[in-house]
Formats: sequence, C-alpha cells, structure tokens
Amino acid sequence: MAEVTADDKIPVVATEDDCNCLEAFNHELRKQGKEIDVILYLDGVSETRPMIPLSYVEKRPRGASKHPYAVPTHCPWCGRKYRHARDT
Repeated sequence: MAEVTADDKIPVVATEDDCNCLEAFNHELRKQGKEIDVILYLDGVSETRPMIPLSYVEKRPRGASKHPYAVPTHCPWCGRKYRHARDT
C-alpha cells in the first residue's frame, strides 16, 4: 500500500452505479484526526454508509434511543442512490 502524505488527495468520483464521496471526505478528515461515523450493511453484499447523528427537539420519548441517527439512502454529497438502498 502506498504511503499517504498530507498533500495527497483522493478525487471524488461518481460513476453511474457508485461514488467514493465518503472515502474521499474521510481521507481529508483523517488529516485532522477525524472521520465520519459509518454503518456497515450486510444484506447479501456489504456496503458502508454515513451515520448522521440526530438530536431531539423536545424531551426524548420514553424507550427511545439516547443516540438516534439517520442513515441516508442517497449520498449526501453527490446525490447518487446507494446500490442496496431499499426503495421507501
């Protein structure tokens, strides 16, 4: 594996079927010691998607998650639909 330097950049590439936006953003964020939280789906084929943290506007409902999050079906940066996102 090639050594990654601070000047290296991963170009954002969006093809007809897929994109690498999450990988490119995490590459840049790692230079600052950060990264976007992800969730891994294993539904026949593995796929990684970003986790978007949510906050309650009002009091948290009883029994609700203390740390709610949303997982998008489309890339939040380029708008491509994730390959294995269910139609809702």
